[in-house]
Amino acid sequence: MAAEATDGTKPPQEELDATAELGRAPSASGERHISPGDIIDNRYRVEGVLGEGGMGVVYRAEHIAIARPVAIKLLHGPLAALPEVRARFEREALAIGRISHPNCVDVSDFGQLADGSLYLVMEYLDGKPLTELLHHGPLEPGRALHILKHILRGLAHAHHMGIVHRDVKPANVFVVRQGHDDAFAKIVDFGIAKLVGPTTTTDVNLTQAGIAFGTPVYMSPEQAMGEPADARSDLYSASVVAYEMLAGAPPFVSDDKLDLMGMHANRPPPPLHATRDQFFATQSDPVAPAALVELDALIRRGLEKRPNVRYASAAAYLEAIEQLETEIADFANVRPRRWTVRKRLGLALLVALSLAALGWFFVPRKPGLPTPTPDSAAGKAAAQLERGNPNAAIATVKQSKAANEDPLAQAQLGHALASNRDYKGALKAYRRAIELEPLLRDEPTLRANLAAMETEPDAATKLAAWWFGVEVLDDARASEQLLGAALAPDARLRQLTRLSLEKHSLAPRVDWVGSYLQDLQLLPSCAERKTAIAKLRALGDKQAAAPLRAAAAAKGNKCLAADAQSAVRFLSQVK
Repeated sequence: MAAEATDGTKPPQEELDATAELGRAPSASGERHISPGDIIDNRYRVEGVLGEGGMGVVYRAEHIAIARPVAIKLLHGPLAALPEVRARFEREALAIGRISHPNCVDVSDFGQLADGSLYLVMEYLDGKPLTELLHHGPLEPGRALHILKHILRGLAHAHHMGIVHRDVKPANVFVVRQGHDDAFAKIVDFGIAKLVGPTTTTDVNLTQAGIAFGTPVYMSPEQAMGEPADARSDLYSASVVAYEMLAGAPPFVSDDKLDLMGMHANRPPPPLHATRDQFFATQSDPVAPAALVELDALIRRGLEKRPNVRYASAAAYLEAIEQLETEIADFANVRPRRWTVRKRLGLALLVALSLAALGWFFVPRKPGLPTPTPDSAAGKAAAQLERGNPNAAIATVKQSKAANEDPLAQAQLGHALASNRDYKGALKAYRRAIELEPLLRDEPTLRANLAAMETEPDAATKLAAWWFGVEVLDDARASEQLLGAALAPDARLRQLTRLSLEKHSLAPRVDWVGSYLQDLQLLPSCAERKTAIAKLRALGDKQAAAPLRAAAAAKGNKCLAADAQSAVRFLSQVK
């Protein structure tokens, strides 16, 4: 019902009622604005107030000549007198005036009234800010990805025009109906947009007017640390919005803004399921755990602390979403159930092992996959698995002299070993099967067993499954899982992952600082945390200085205070 407001807020209903009676809308400063029925610049008739923020009031109005509804943002009079604020308002007009895209609010006019007031004329958006949709909790994954794609398309266009938004958040995303699409998203409020193209003028120190660059809950690490922010900063903020849409809350929450910015700079985001499970603690969650695993890897890449490790562009982010979208759409249709995390994982394991026990005769196969003949070792083993006898299937394959060169026999051996939870042996057999016949990388039971291994509590088993995905299946999702495991709360998984990644080509993408900060925060003994401090110092990354300083000052950390202070001094000298 509302159009764009400068901060996404709307006035209370009683205030709107009073406005209608008095014919004037009170501002935060106590001044009175124009009345409904007034004419702005001989072209626009004001109809009422839509919202008010720190910069000004947004009115619903009508373009008199063409009878078109519009939204007009009028800068507060006292603020218009401040050169810094005036510059910001003019910057918004300049920035958004260069943008013409369905997923960005359209600006049609900009002007100045006789008393010096500035106004901006935008399309009227008959919809809701994303904040209102999120009041009801997380969105269904398909809907969340749909909105995220719209946000990224709008950002891709803005970035192509040389504009970085720098304040992407739910309040600045409006969801409207467009044709048959009831979740069409538009980005609004480019008020602190940064022009990065050749037409950029000398930057104005807007912070002197008390205007923060960005909103802490959605702020990128580089914004939080006062460093230059480019288009990848918008992708981080969009990922925070996506996380909130999927989990029901942002990854980091704190009443202390400085603490919040420190979390963005240093703390790894909790897994999606951990935050989502808190919301659904007493309700049914219709989303399968496997869907959240896939989504967590997708969003975590956008939440990387270092810009060069995130998606390189909005277009690259969109491509990653589209690769995942079909699978997520299937997950979105599962029947709602109330399950604890442990029960969900148990269900995933049960399904995977059941598929393995049935053998591949009862699992739909992709076209082109080879089929074992009944009288071959592979065929006999498949029949034994069908009857629920994995030990007989293992013996059949191992007793066959030709089995080592038969990819189908090796696949059946892998299924049987996985059914017996001999995952090391299963992966070895699967590796041999795919070496002999690459088409088997898409074999359904093999994939199901890999998924089961990923849910195992044993860190080594998880790691082995992910490395199989990386090395044998060339699976980008497995790469993301490995990178995420370097930040896992589980100390053994985190440490084993680091060891396995140290000399791998994925090493430059690892958030080493975040991983060792996890050690500093979570490891129980002082000696272990001292080792983490030494590792952070050796990395020579300045972003570790703030959490090290906090660790040195924390109660109960006397044993490592000297080491932490020494590391902070060292990092302060790093250029």
